[in-house]
Amino acid sequence: MDPILDPTIDELKILSYEVKYLNTLPQKIISIREICKSEELSEKIGKNMQEIFQYIFKNGATPRGPPVAIFYKVDKKEIDVELGVPIVAPIKEKGKFKLSTTPGGKSAFTLYIGPYEKIDPAYNAIKNWVKDNGYEGTDIWWEVYCTNPQENPNPNDWKTEVYYQLK
Repeated sequence: MDPILDPTIDELKILSYEVKYLNTLPQKIISIREICKSEELSEKIGKNMQEIFQYIFKNGATPRGPPVAIFYKVDKKEIDVELGVPIVAPIKEKGKFKLSTTPGGKSAFTLYIGPYEKIDPAYNAIKNWVKDNGYEGTDIWWEVYCTNPQENPNPNDWKTEVYYQLK
């Protein structure tokens, strides 16, 4: 099989992503940052996001946008991740709930539609675009979860914005 004439399914998925260069503005978020094992990530995201929203509403603040996950370090053993929600009104830090910001500045971006566990081709598309266009990335990636799974339970419809911070 000729790889140029007969690309694999994963290669076709990478080709189907439109990657863009963006200048992003940091957003204020209330967040929880922790290091977890990679197999615990899905559980941590669900649990911590629920706690963050409860904290926001309990303290009279208003969410300003969809939840985010900022990945500072990812390896096979553990992930350093900050989970947060953009907020409108000021809110005080307490315990594990910290005020922070999303990354700002130069980034590569693509939109992924589908279940979270199949997001890797979107990341690969960004990595290839960065390499092909002469950019250099940092270690920081972030995702914006545009679809609330409780409102739309079909994972094939879930929209996730994927960003990669550039140097």
